[in-house]
Amino acid sequence: GKGTMVSEDQLRKVRIKAYNGCIADDIRGEAWAYLLGVFKVGSTEADRKAVLAAHKEQYDTLVQQWSSIFPEQEAKFGMFREHKIAIVKDVMRTDRQLPEFKEDSSTLLVTLHRILMSYAMLNFDLGYCQGM
Repeated sequence: GKGTMVSEDQLRKVRIKAYNGCIADDIRGEAWAYLLGVFKVGSTEADRKAVLAAHKEQYDTLVQQWSSIFPEQEAKFGMFREHKIAIVKDVMRTDRQLPEFKEDSSTLLVTLHRILMSYAMLNFDLGYCQGM
């Protein structure tokens, strides 16, 4: 829960639930934050809020970086251009049969694009590989 600390035993149980695909929707985000090591076992609500704020600030900075590259700059920035083209292709190939992804301008497609572009900026040398 929001104000409680998670123990190693509770995290072990969440790992099992995740493996079996049984994490309830209302705790999925927080559960994955623990499973991926974003939140530490024993962290307080204040600790988790601070971690989220730091990650939000980093994400906003990454979005600012890639979204501020202007066309003349992009023309001379081959690796960035390659990453961007691969991401745009992959985003557009997302399962369009799902109602959430049916429209080109769907909120989830825009969000997916922002996340993948930000990931490519964060890990620029690794970049983006189609199908990530």
